[in-house]
Amino acid sequence: MNGTDFNTNITIQSGSDNSISEVNTISPVGLIKSSLALSNLTGNWHISVKWNPNKTDTVNNVFCFTAVDDSGLSSDQRCITLLAGVPPANIIASSKLPASHVVPISQRVWSIKFDQESKQTTKSAYIYLYHSNGTLVETIDVSKSPGITYSFSTNTTGLQFTTRTELQPGENYYFLFGQGLVQGKSYCGAESKSILDPNFWTFSTPKDVDVRCYKGYTLIPCEKSFLTCEDDWSFNNPCNKVNTLAGHTKIPHPALVDTFLVCDFSGKTYIAHCPPGEIFHAECSECAPSEVVSSVSCRTEAKDVENPCNSQSIMTGKRFFSYPGNTAKFIFCDVWGFPWEQQCQTGYLWDDIKKICVQKNKTK
Repeated sequence: MNGTDFNTNITIQSGSDNSISEVNTISPVGLIKSSLALSNLTGNWHISVKWNPNKTDTVNNVFCFTAVDDSGLSSDQRCITLLAGVPPANIIASSKLPASHVVPISQRVWSIKFDQESKQTTKSAYIYLYHSNGTLVETIDVSKSPGITYSFSTNTTGLQFTTRTELQPGENYYFLFGQGLVQGKSYCGAESKSILDPNFWTFSTPKDVDVRCYKGYTLIPCEKSFLTCEDDWSFNNPCNKVNTLAGHTKIPHPALVDTFLVCDFSGKTYIAHCPPGEIFHAECSECAPSEVVSSVSCRTEAKDVENPCNSQSIMTGKRFFSYPGNTAKFIFCDVWGFPWEQQCQTGYLWDDIKKICVQKNKTK
């Protein structure tokens, strides 16, 4: 204790034919003992004690108590040592790991640090995992549960612990920490303080996602390799009201040329990937091979020609076709089956064998 109150209740159980008449104590100066009272449970009695040490008190202060029943029989005397002026270790709020408020459902390993060099506890002490609705999910006894690791340094003590609970998607949780997770190294070892505030360490898990996989327009089973999502979301949401009202629903990714962002009308952002070998052309709002000329003409749909962009040609990778009657143009098929009129750059003509625009003097 370090200038703080010591408060506790002492409960005494008597036999069915006896009553407790008094509780005798040996205590440091200033300790206040309440009157003896009968508890709600039959045969149970209790007193409360309170002590607020001051700077003049010695470090070691013995507190003993003995119960006496109405026939004059005494219980065994029990004693504890109250340490005055010995501060307990406190959990460092900024030391919580993982530090992110959102953790994956697979998260099992956690850690905290205390603000002084301490030692591992020698008796049961508990960490509690709660659901946000107040339901106790898991209790961890740091003295014997698996996955407990202590680390010691000059000024701090680390505690790593492991949970067994399978976290559920889209749920909120919090930790509480009981008294005595570590003990001081001086005297008989002051126990670390408890933290019973449910707002001290809260975290949540991401909501479950309904994943559907397509090949072209055909719904196919999702393979495990499809679901290794490592997309970087460290950018501001571009799906604001201005872009949505302007019809800007496909936006270049800020860092990746083969990736773009898709906005829905509610303002949600989705990351989309171009097919292998293609990049996103912002002017066209479409993915296309990098050699495709990116100009305003890419928004011109080839309406005056027969559409060659059927599902069979797209699924087999045939997405470039000659433009009937104009060798300075070609047709590019997007993955949705739309034919886009493309203009070769000046001095180039479309080579339908090589499927690229080449200089005029190199065409056959």
